[in-house]
Amino acid sequence: MNQEQLDKDLEAGRKDFNNETLTGLNFHNAKLSNADFSKASIEGCQFQSAHLTQANFTLAECSETTFSQANLEEVVFSKALFSDCNFSCAYLNLATLYFSSFYRCNFSSVNAYRANFMFANIVKCNLSNMWLLRTIGNEKQIKSAQVGPYTFAYTADTLQVGCLRAPIDIWRTEPPATNEVHKIEWNRY
Repeated sequence: MNQEQLDKDLEAGRKDFNNETLTGLNFHNAKLSNADFSKASIEGCQFQSAHLTQANFTLAECSETTFSQANLEEVVFSKALFSDCNFSCAYLNLATLYFSSFYRCNFSSVNAYRANFMFANIVKCNLSNMWLLRTIGNEKQIKSAQVGPYTFAYTADTLQVGCLRAPIDIWRTEPPATNEVHKIEWNRY
């Protein structure tokens, strides 16, 4: 498939890319809610700022592809393989990423509210400054727990307790709850 054909297909409302080979295509700002990319081979594509809510990437193989600032709410990445992909500043709320593999991917500043990374294989990925409210981690690079009403999730550089998120270094020196800039009412969470 070439870019001209893709543009025509998108204009006609096509959302089924199941088992397709997609190379170097631009889906920038595309409206693809409920699109099916399952078992697709995706390489060097641009999904920057695309609207992919509830899209299905189950068993897809994706490399050198950009999803930065994309709306990936409730997307399914189950059992998929990703290498050298950029998810920075993407919206992964309620996304299902379990049993997927991510190698050298950039998740910096991703909003992963209630995302499920259970059993995900995450290798050499940038997880800095992620929003992890109620995120289920893979218990290796993203760890999570719930104690009473409090949910906790953390990566190597960020710790989130309920709605309070701060770099790990701040928590080591002084809990952010007592810092004037980060004051919260703990009994609300």
